[in-house]
Amino acid sequence: MFVFGIDVPLVEVVLAFTLISIIILIELIVLAIIQIYQMKQNKRMMRNSLEVAKVLLELKDRELRLRRLKK
Repeated sequence: MFVFGIDVPLVEVVLAFTLISIIILIELIVLAIIQIYQMKQNKRMMRNSLEVAKVLLELKDRELRLRRLKK
């Protein structure tokens, strides 16, 4: 097989493509793992922010009740 005018055996070309494919596959697996980890962190952050919002609403509600009782 000719590559850029040089005769290269087909086995070496197939081996090179195989190595490149394996490297790309490993990169994709690593990216998928990182993305799953980020999704878990985002879900945890969302739960925490909802919990904070609930607490703040509860505090505001208590504050309003105290103001009504004082009047």
